[in-house]
Amino acid sequence: MQNSHAITLNTCEMQPPQPMELVLQAIDELQTGQYIKMIHRMEPQPLYNILLDNGYRYKVDTSSGLFNIYIWKAVDKLAESHVKINFD
Repeated sequence: MQNSHAITLNTCEMQPPQPMELVLQAIDELQTGQYIKMIHRMEPQPLYNILLDNGYRYKVDTSSGLFNIYIWKAVDKLAESHVKINFD
């Protein structure tokens, strides 16, 4: 389900390093209350440390068989609350 708070990036068909480049560009453009939902066919392990080191948080959901990675600014409690709705 798409909403105005989510920026969905489907990177399933992309080859490295395109998914990493795309998500890193997108996080720079996040506005208050927004988060990224990155859909990937495999787990992007290197991305996690980059996010944490640069003030972002993330949650991963694999219930669909794909990696749905929700990313938001650590200081953005509004975005975090929107992400939590997806897990409740």
